[in-house]
Amino acid sequence: MALITFPRAMPDELPIVGLSFVPSPMIELSALRSGKQIAKELGPTLWRATWRTAKMTDTEAGIVRAWYDTLLSLEAFLGYDRLREYPLAYKRGFAGLTVGGNPFAGTCTLAGVASDNLQVSLSALPVGFVLSRGDYLAFDYGTDSRALHRCSAAATANGSSALSVEVRPHVRTGWTSGATVALRRAAAHMKIVPDSWSEQTEAPFGTTLSFEAIQTL
Repeated sequence: MALITFPRAMPDELPIVGLSFVPSPMIELSALRSGKQIAKELGPTLWRATWRTAKMTDTEAGIVRAWYDTLLSLEAFLGYDRLREYPLAYKRGFAGLTVGGNPFAGTCTLAGVASDNLQVSLSALPVGFVLSRGDYLAFDYGTDSRALHRCSAAATANGSSALSVEVRPHVRTGWTSGATVALRRAAAHMKIVPDSWSEQTEAPFGTTLSFEAIQTL
């Protein structure tokens, strides 16, 4: 019986020293004779990322290689910005934060989405909780899809433990009020771009590797 399920979490043994994590829009630009650029959206904006590691020990490299072997470019994993695992205001974690007298675990509730599909309302947060520009949030929607968004503005939870914040990219249809929102290790479902996996071992100093991945909806 198979013990591994997908999408897989990224291994903690992946020591990241370089990272690119950006939304990649499917946009076509057409130039007019006047010099004006006309933009046409061809498809959804997808997150695209590149990870680069420090030198790993043989044990670490073996764990990461085994993780890759189960994925290749066929299976999905939970890709997130390893250099911004927590919201900026809580770089060292959520210790001391509570919701309803219980320790805050880094998740809240999606209360709603504005008609412009840019502003999300969150509830079940610690009073005074701060989201900064560049923080991430993720939630499941539809049948088997996950949304990943980055805050375009800052916001603070009010006395009712709620806040509204503008995000990018736009929120897609299929979201459900009451969905659980992850604020720690907010991740997208991603697949490794074929032929992007690169590794080099320099004995006896260790192994470095890099790879690229793109979101799958």
